[in-house]
Amino acid sequence: MSTGTGKGRVPWAKLQRAQGNYIEAKYLPEKVALKQYYHLCQEDVNAILGHWAKRQSDGEVPLLFKKAVRATCQNVHTLEGNGSDSDGGPSKEEQDL
Repeated sequence: MSTGTGKGRVPWAKLQRAQGNYIEAKYLPEKVALKQYYHLCQEDVNAILGHWAKRQSDGEVPLLFKKAVRATCQNVHTLEGNGSDSDGGPSKEEQDL
């Protein structure tokens, strides 16, 4: 996850497995769980964006992460070598967090 220090990759698999460790429930609409972006359906995306827009218009913070993910260095070369977009290890940007 980016912490504002440069580009970062979202560790979707980690967010999906332990969403509550990273995002409080109030920041997402009910019955919508984050998952890898390419598995989100249009209805869920619209619900998430609508929820964030409403929070923002109400003067609330739309989304705030509890903590940034600090990935370990395992599997970095494997993922970079095969062009995978899975969440098996950090990118160069994640290591810089």
